[in-house]
Amino acid sequence: MKKIRYLAIAIFVLALVWTGALAAQTSSYNTQVNNGVAYFRNRANDQLPLVENLVSALNSGDLERAKTAYVNSRPPYEEIEVYAGSFEKEDTDIDARPYAIDGGETSPEYKGFHKSVLSKDIVAEEESAYRDCLKTVAPFFRSGEIAAMPNSQVLMTDRGAIVRASYRYRDVLLKSKAALKIPDPA
Repeated sequence: MKKIRYLAIAIFVLALVWTGALAAQTSSYNTQVNNGVAYFRNRANDQLPLVENLVSALNSGDLERAKTAYVNSRPPYEEIEVYAGSFEKEDTDIDARPYAIDGGETSPEYKGFHKSVLSKDIVAEEESAYRDCLKTVAPFFRSGEIAAMPNSQVLMTDRGAIVRASYRYRDVLLKSKAALKIPDPA
């Protein structure tokens, strides 16, 4: 009988400790979530005047001012992009590239950061390089899976094609960076 009583007390104490630990974790979790939301809200508030300046520059037709405003308004958006992706329509309106929209640059659905800032030639080259990258990896992925084929099973010729397509895309992005006069990070 004494053993059962000690067992009951031990279970009760463990339950109290476990409940307290969960409460502490929940409180910490809520704090972390609230801090994360506050961070995203602050970054969005920081970005608003920068985007308003970009819109003003685009509406005025001053392409050089628009390029500068674009470069200034991108970093805060990049910092919240992971959160912005939760709002697919808004993220597409803000950040879609022409190749992500049916009809590309000619579509009325195409708007946001990437419209009218780069030359049509660079945009077309970027779109082509991006599509080539997707084509090289497409055989190795299936819908709903992260990776359908382990890297160790991809043939060297296929790996080479993936690398060449990736380098081409990188080079086009570097050309875009130069056209926008984006400085190297400090």
